[in-house]
Amino acid sequence: MLKLQGWRSLGAGLIAGALAALAMPPLYWLPLAVVGLVVLVWLWDDAPTARIAALRAWFWGIGHFTVALTKPTASRQSRRHRLLPSRHPKSQ
Repeated sequence: MLKLQGWRSLGAGLIAGALAALAMPPLYWLPLAVVGLVVLVWLWDDAPTARIAALRAWFWGIGHFTVALTKPTASRQSRRHRLLPSRHPKSQ
């Protein structure tokens, strides 16, 4: 099995987290979730120390949440609806 060390392992974690985020709505590319999680476990298990394992998991999380928070919404209507204030009268 390929041994990744240093910045290469952190980059692999970043990319794997980004791939796992593509499995969420609206894309639903579910096989990428499996690939992303398997790579995370592989990087975590292969780490020589707990500190390096935590750093690799942190980079996986950065990749995951960066893509999950910046990917486009399902439709333009849903995006417009979120930006407009509610039209319901405020309760007294």
